[in-house]
Amino acid sequence: MAQLKKVKQKFEDPAYKGKDNTTGLAKLLHVNEVISWVRGAADLEYADNTAAKTAGLVKGDLYHTAGSLKIVID
Repeated sequence: MAQLKKVKQKFEDPAYKGKDNTTGLAKLLHVNEVISWVRGAADLEYADNTAAKTAGLVKGDLYHTAGSLKIVID
């Protein structure tokens, strides 16, 4: 089961090499990563938090129920 990765600033990523703040290209790359993270939830539909956790999602992962975006809790 594909897990959604948690969003975090990734300065160790080659795209961020030499960047020490969130301006310019580093900021744009971070925004694009967030967009990809949210879009990934479209592929993960579960009835509720329990079903999502049973499928292997963990606290903070995104999923949806009939189009309503949700976040795994506990």
